[in-house]
Amino acid sequence: MNFRTSLAAAVCLGIACVTPVFAGQYTENFTAPAKADGSIAGWTLPSSGFTVKPGMLVSDGSSDKQIATWSAPPVGTSITYTANVTPTATPGTDWSVAGIGIILDDQNYWHLAIVKAPTSANLPNFAELSEMKDGNWNAQGTAPTNLVINNDVPGFVWKTGVTYQFKITLTPTQIQGQILDGGVVKFSCSDQLSSQAISKGRPMVDFAGINANFTSLSANVLP
Repeated sequence: MNFRTSLAAAVCLGIACVTPVFAGQYTENFTAPAKADGSIAGWTLPSSGFTVKPGMLVSDGSSDKQIATWSAPPVGTSITYTANVTPTATPGTDWSVAGIGIILDDQNYWHLAIVKAPTSANLPNFAELSEMKDGNWNAQGTAPTNLVINNDVPGFVWKTGVTYQFKITLTPTQIQGQILDGGVVKFSCSDQLSSQAISKGRPMVDFAGINANFTSLSANVLP
């Protein structure tokens, strides 16, 4: 991963059987198998990196950044998106992540993720809410696209084998990312959106260098 910058800038920083519950609300529990070619109805998947297993989407821990876009929901400007994420192993030796996000394309998206640093960085595990804007990583913390950032609940150190509840809330003026453990908020960060910031998109999941299970996805999306 060549998009990682400093910890200070970073922190704060598709699937079968999609069931519309009512207009704008979608759920995904991975109850249907993938097709013979590995594709999944309602998702845009990369050529490798993700596998569907009963009840979950699984990342294989490969080092290259991989994004799976949940294409069933429409592009929205007001989105509440939740998913359970269970990191199971950390084989990556470079900057490694696993999380969820809101994406327009692979050069423009937000992600809420757990992060494992390279051993040489000598950093504990942490979480981030970060923006990729026109191919520039951590755009939310870098001029001229930097935003007003509120680290409401920093200092989260995650562990493998624990199922965390991820939540992203996007409105026309703000994006908030939260990670909960057993209903308790362990990480929370919000960014005030400018006219330059990514302010719409579709739900996605992403990873690099972390094996993780993604389960119980839910998205309420308004245009």
